[in-house]
Amino acid sequence: ALFVSDSLEAYKKKERPCPETTYRSGDKKGQKTDMCRVAKDLSDADIKQVAQHFAGKKFVRPVQKFDPVLAAKGKVIHERSCEKCHAEGGSLASDDAGMMAGQWMPYLKEQFKDYQAGKIGRPVLFGKSSFLNFRLLAPKAKVQIEKESTLRGQILARKIKAGKDVIVSREEVFAKESDPGKVVESQELKFVVNELLVLFTNGATQFDAQSVAESVGGKITGFIPVPKIYKIKVPTQTATELNDKVQIIKNSNNPLIVEVVQNLISQ
Repeated sequence: ALFVSDSLEAYKKKERPCPETTYRSGDKKGQKTDMCRVAKDLSDADIKQVAQHFAGKKFVRPVQKFDPVLAAKGKVIHERSCEKCHAEGGSLASDDAGMMAGQWMPYLKEQFKDYQAGKIGRPVLFGKSSFLNFRLLAPKAKVQIEKESTLRGQILARKIKAGKDVIVSREEVFAKESDPGKVVESQELKFVVNELLVLFTNGATQFDAQSVAESVGGKITGFIPVPKIYKIKVPTQTATELNDKVQIIKNSNNPLIVEVVQNLISQ
């Protein structure tokens, strides 16, 4: 549904090419039109309802001739350049990136030409639990940031969709607030049972920090540039489980790590 609604909104704003065509059936059969004219007067509610209608339809692949040699070469290109957004050969409607498998070849050719000519902004997708640190200028594109990701920077795009628990900050220092219900006490110390603080050397990058977080099944939820400290949320419920995560990081003997500690709460 998301792909259909996004496409209709783009047609309504004339942000996608609208080649002239004719009505195939109905009272207006044979009359000229284009998608910009069709979408021009649609309300937000109309677009949502149309998207839901087509989302409920079963996709039927047309029977068409194709060159098996070219198809095999195309498969290699798809796996290299397209699979991230159009998974399983572009056959999943749940990707919300547009189904490619089984589409009419003339339609696909025209879409590729429009993308290459810059007439359609390429979708930009950042996966779950990403840590992003940059400024992105993509005025024609749709940007989607998957859930539990962290963005430190700025994005300019046609449309931005952020998933659940995404953190966005333009500041050098940022941190998602800790859950007070996760504070525990052990050996006369109070700390957050599902958070770690990792002190890195000055030479460490965000990618180094992300790699450490992934090694313990965690995600970055905070950052201080000087000294370079990352707060990492981990899937732990007890002090013992948290200490196990601390030891995993320490035992990695990563030369970029200075220290790993619990996120202590002042008494």
